[in-house]
Formats: sequence, structure tokens, C-alpha cells
Amino acid sequence: MDDQSSYVLPQAQSTLTSPPTTPVPLTSPLRDWAEYYSWRGLDVDSPVAQLLSYPLSVYYILTTCLKQDNSKYFESLLRKDTLRILLLGVEKEVELLPVFKELVNLLPWVSIHIDMVGKSISKKCRRKILEDGQLSIALFRGDYHSWDGQEAGIIIGLNAGIAAYRCWQPTLEKILKQNTPSYFTDYCEYFVDITDQTLKGANSGEVTQKRLNPFRAPFRITSEDNYLPWFSNAVIFSVTPR
Repeated sequence: MDDQSSYVLPQAQSTLTSPPTTPVPLTSPLRDWAEYYSWRGLDVDSPVAQLLSYPLSVYYILTTCLKQDNSKYFESLLRKDTLRILLLGVEKEVELLPVFKELVNLLPWVSIHIDMVGKSISKKCRRKILEDGQLSIALFRGDYHSWDGQEAGIIIGLNAGIAAYRCWQPTLEKILKQNTPSYFTDYCEYFVDITDQTLKGANSGEVTQKRLNPFRAPFRITSEDNYLPWFSNAVIFSVTPR
């Protein structure tokens, strides 16, 4: 897996390629960018958070959201030799694989395997497996409902846009039939509310546990359609059966 030098400024790159001096206690996980930057010794004006929002959102979902929602399951998940994470609807994440190595620094006591599933993954990467120390990432081009891989401990969809893409419907049907915890992010609270209305209208589920993500990307995304504040990974939510 390539290093992070192509993704961040030189000063941040020299910091992120070095392991942290002290681990983050699982009993008191990092809560926001201020704590992460302090822990990593980054300058407060470093823009690296724009890219690190992807792995740090995964970290926050694991160590805060899941822990709050189902503490027993959270504890059992981290007792396993390998933490298996399933990322759905993958697009930009494939271009940012090196930044996911930061998950190993945040969770150094466990090996991490990530299955990335998405229709936008290149045909050249289909079923490709990348390994780097305690981290392995497998790529699958296609939808989750056509994926036949090993069951994951947690399912996550970043910037999912569930209401905008019809292909999510059979995927959600498959997810809701399982007992695997699932979390999603979207660009703003309005999109999450539309997702909730869409799911209820189809009588297939509903949005629960809506939270503002403290590890959302800091740069606002502008839209020609409206003036709503959009941020990558802005809001975290779950989907449960009705």
C-alpha cells in the first residue's frame, strides 16, 4: 500500500508516517478534531482533516456510537483477533486507501480487515486485496446484495445518499435481515430526514440514532441547488426495521 506522501502536505506527512508516542485508551476515545490534532502533534491549521474524515468517522462510529448503542457487542467485537469492517457504496475511499492506515494507530491492539464494496470501483481492482502490517483491505466491484464475502462485525456507509440511489433498496433489505450493526453518514441533516421519509414510505425501515459527526470534514461543500450547509460525513445515523 503506497505511503501517505501523495495525500498530505510534507509537515503532516512526516507526522502521520510515524507511529504515535502514546496509544489512545479505549476507555476514553478521541472525541473531536481538537483531541486528535493534539494527540498527533498536528498544527491546528493543517487541512489533513479533510482526508482523515473517512478513517476517523469509522473510528468514531466504532468507539463511540457502537459503544453507546450496544456496549456488550462492542466489547465482544474488539476481543476478536481481527476486526472486520464492511464499507458500502465506496467511491472516493478507493483513492484514499493510505489514510485508512491511521485506524491501526488508533486501534493498535487488533488487526483490521476492511471489505470495500461499491459499483464505482475500477474493474482492474475487482477482488484485489491490499495488505500493510495489521491492516488489510479487499475491494469488490458491485452492490452489497450481490457480494458473497465473509460476514463483517460492523457495516458502514460513508456519505451514503440512500434516498438518492435506488440500488440501496435491495442492499438495505439484506442488511435489515441481519443482526449486524450498521451505520451511515450523509452530507447534511436534511438528507438524513429525506432518507427517513423514503424508508418509511417504502415500509422498509426508519432512521434512528441521528448524531452530528465531530469528525466531519471541515470544508463546506457548495451546491447550486440550495444553500444548505453540506459537509462530507456530516451526520451519522442508523437504519432499523420498522
